[in-house]
Amino acid sequence: MISSTRLKGNIPAHDQDSQTGDYAELDWQSFSLIFLSSWPHIRPVLKSLLIYAAGVLFIVATFAASGFIGFEVLWDSVAQAKPMSELHAKILLLSKANYAEVSVLTEDRRYEILWRFIVLTVVLATALTTLGTVLDIYKVSILQRINQSLRVTMVNHLHRLSLKRHLGAEGDSVYRVFQDSAMVTAVIETVVVMPIIALLRGIGFLTLAFLFSPWFAVLFALGLTTIMLTLTMQNKKLRVASFLTRQASGQLFKKVQASIQGLLLSKAFARESDARSEFQALSYSAFDHSLSLRTRVAAMKAVTTVTLAIVLLSTDFFAATYVFSEQSIFGASLLVFLGLTSRFWSIAVYQARRGNAESIQVTLEELVNYWCLAQDMAVGLGRTWELLAHPTGVEEPKAPKNIPDKIRRLDLSEINYSHDKKLTLNGITLRIESGHPHLLVGPSGAGKSTLLSLLLRLDDPEDGGISLDGLPINNVRLSDLRHAIGIVLQESTVLPLTLRENIEYAASDSLSDLEMGQIIKIACLESVVDSLPNGLDTDLGVDGGLLSTGQRQQVAIARMIAADPKIILLDEPTASLDSKTEEQVLRNLLAWAKEKIVLIVSHQLDIAKSVKRISVIDQGEIIAQGDHRDLIESCELYRVLCNGGVSNDE
Repeated sequence: MISSTRLKGNIPAHDQDSQTGDYAELDWQSFSLIFLSSWPHIRPVLKSLLIYAAGVLFIVATFAASGFIGFEVLWDSVAQAKPMSELHAKILLLSKANYAEVSVLTEDRRYEILWRFIVLTVVLATALTTLGTVLDIYKVSILQRINQSLRVTMVNHLHRLSLKRHLGAEGDSVYRVFQDSAMVTAVIETVVVMPIIALLRGIGFLTLAFLFSPWFAVLFALGLTTIMLTLTMQNKKLRVASFLTRQASGQLFKKVQASIQGLLLSKAFARESDARSEFQALSYSAFDHSLSLRTRVAAMKAVTTVTLAIVLLSTDFFAATYVFSEQSIFGASLLVFLGLTSRFWSIAVYQARRGNAESIQVTLEELVNYWCLAQDMAVGLGRTWELLAHPTGVEEPKAPKNIPDKIRRLDLSEINYSHDKKLTLNGITLRIESGHPHLLVGPSGAGKSTLLSLLLRLDDPEDGGISLDGLPINNVRLSDLRHAIGIVLQESTVLPLTLRENIEYAASDSLSDLEMGQIIKIACLESVVDSLPNGLDTDLGVDGGLLSTGQRQQVAIARMIAADPKIILLDEPTASLDSKTEEQVLRNLLAWAKEKIVLIVSHQLDIAKSVKRISVIDQGEIIAQGDHRDLIESCELYRVLCNGGVSNDE
């Protein structure tokens, strides 16, 4: 086995205490923070949670009372022929004169008591078990509603995160949404609902133990103190182990995602063996951390079990001495309300006390188990709230304004933007007018794609502004802005739908056959439609598996046209097309968009001869502007790009 020590290099180093989040240490303050953070998701189902808790406590109380009654009825009345108490006779619907007001019960009456008690037990057990099953289903539905609410909130927040504030780890983000968010469902159950119910049960059972004898409560208090001291000493180690386990699992999840997405690349460069080795190392690391966590939890549970076993045996010793000396029961006058009618210690009372003590043991073990789980969940919660607390960086305007019906110009004024403390755009000033397509060229890393991202408000510039006919885009709703913009990227996404559905995906409504035909013609997709077995209604498969890379770009162009945006952003839109198809598509596209704002990013400068307005960007600055002829004469970088000396692919 590969030890986790050998694999520390595979997992980014973090400060463990800080990374476990504000909620990692479950003291009362952090418990309150968890509850307050979860409250918006709990509040809609609070009434349902209270109904569930009341139902569970009712079942517990009914089982406890039936147990007390059963010990006395079976041991005293059935086994030893002692007369029943009036309460027990009434519960079993038996005559008080024949069963309670006699000196000895006959054999026939003892059998009658036995059969009636069996019938009552079967009916009661069936009813309570059914009720318990219904309550469990009810609980699942409640918790799933909470989890669904949180997942929707997390995904919406992820969509709103800006480029600068993006977490940077797609696999880890997915893990957070589907694994760490599930911790909220579990934490409401494990840190809130079930512990409160178990705590109430424990208090009830300890009260009963006190009523049997105050010494029993003292013994359990000593055992509980020992357990709490053990938990306190181990809590930090448990949280660190939990954090390392989750961190390793997140890295493994990310690696699996990357391996699947890069499967073809691994085969092409004969990296299968390296990929398998990396996956194996991360897998062993995740396993080792998980095993370490589970071992620590098991050890804590073992200490709890041994401590409670010693306490239970001690109470057995005291109870046995009480039976031998026939002492009176300390709280007999109160125990009668739960069906225990004897006032002196007997074998039946001993057994009833034993059942109560075992219930205390089980309840305390449950609470310890919940505590151990809560320490693990606190790490997941910390990561979940960390994601939700992460500022989006792009805020909706408080008083949004409408975009003009027809946009005449797009202005960028003195735009400055930094990413990872590095100045990416510096003093960008640019005007793009409708009917005058604008071409942006520059070497790799010059800032072209970053500029497109700012136009979509995936982030906001640190200085300067972007406006549409004088209206700042940060005064426009994000949804309105992005509906007004159509973008085609070099890496085109094709959904696992039919060709028709892919094209209509961004359209406001279904397209007529005439409209679809016009779009197909503009994107030069006629031959593609004819080659597909079911034409437009052919399912394209995962990632457009039936299409070539160039055909996927054409589909992306058609989808953008179907959206009929006011502003068109083209990032290497025809890089994968052959020269003839590229020329025709660009000609058609520019003719269709003759009254729209069009910005093109491309390293294939053949298009430059068709575009009158060209800007050259280098190291985040606009260094030259003009048409193709002017720039050939005045800009050395542009001449190099035209000659293919510098890659312009970004």
